[in-house]
Amino acid sequence: MSIIHIKDQAGFDKEVLQAKNPVLVDFYADWCPPCRALGKVFEQLIQESNGWNIVKLNCDDAGVKSIAQSHSVSGIPAVFFYNQGKLDAAHSFTGFDQGKLQKAIDHATSLAK
Repeated sequence: MSIIHIKDQAGFDKEVLQAKNPVLVDFYADWCPPCRALGKVFEQLIQESNGWNIVKLNCDDAGVKSIAQSHSVSGIPAVFFYNQGKLDAAHSFTGFDQGKLQKAIDHATSLAK
């Protein structure tokens, strides 16, 4: 699948809320070292993805701030898991946690089949 960069609510609605496939939503900032590390992992993982997408939102973009607030993002990176437009909090997490990331990816892969 692909990594999609979103800059506003309209893009979020289209790529996340209206998506039929699982989506990992990554709130990040360019200045954040753990965010950059997670971004590199996403670049590798997207090559293996089968039926799910990664949506990235830069928290420093003006159009993203309200989306981050509506998700109560208090730290970055923050990854939210959506399936068929609905948030799955059990597979969402804050920080660069390889174990939680792998669980979210495994879950996305199982749902996409």
